[in-house]
Amino acid sequence: MSFMLESALTLLFAVSMVSMISMIWKSRPVMAMLPLLVACLAALPLPGLSQPPPALPALNIDIAETSVSGISSGGFMSVQFQVAHSAIVKGAGVIAGGPYL
Repeated sequence: MSFMLESALTLLFAVSMVSMISMIWKSRPVMAMLPLLVACLAALPLPGLSQPPPALPALNIDIAETSVSGISSGGFMSVQFQVAHSAIVKGAGVIAGGPYL
C-alpha cells in the first residue's frame, strides 16, 4: 500500500472515530474529542521511516582515549557516565556539577 493511501486511510479513520464518539456522547462538544484526534494523527506513518536509516561511517577513534565533560547538570551527567563506564573513559571534566550519587 502506498504511503499516501495509508495516510489518507489513517486520517479517515481518525475523523470517523471522532465523529462516532461525538455522536455517542451528545452532551460533549466535538472539541472535547480533540485529544483523540491528535492521538490518531500522531499515529500517522511518517515518510522515510519505513526504511532503515543508512549505516554510519566508521570513525577513526581510539576508545581508550575517550573523555567526557559537562557544565552544571551536564557535569552531573558526565560524572555518572565516567563512573558507569570507568573502564573506557579516560577522564571527566566537570564544571559546576556535583559528585557521584
